[in-house]
Amino acid sequence: MVERTSRVKFIANGVKKRIYYHPDGSPTKPLPADSYSLRHYLAKGFTLEPPKRSFVCENCGKEFDFAIALGGHKRGCNKK
Repeated sequence: MVERTSRVKFIANGVKKRIYYHPDGSPTKPLPADSYSLRHYLAKGFTLEPPKRSFVCENCGKEFDFAIALGGHKRGCNKK
């Protein structure tokens, strides 16, 4: 069963469209968002939200949600 969502962002010529996400997190162009298309794109491995990414410091193993936070941490991280 496909979960209904109200995150349809585009309506062009009466066709509801939304952005799906590839498994690597890159967005698609707006694609149809009717129930058939939703099932089709989800079955192909697309997601409705981008995958959560975490960035890990290779020195100490601490996780960060943003690459810029990891960069700031690495400047002060001296644990080997």
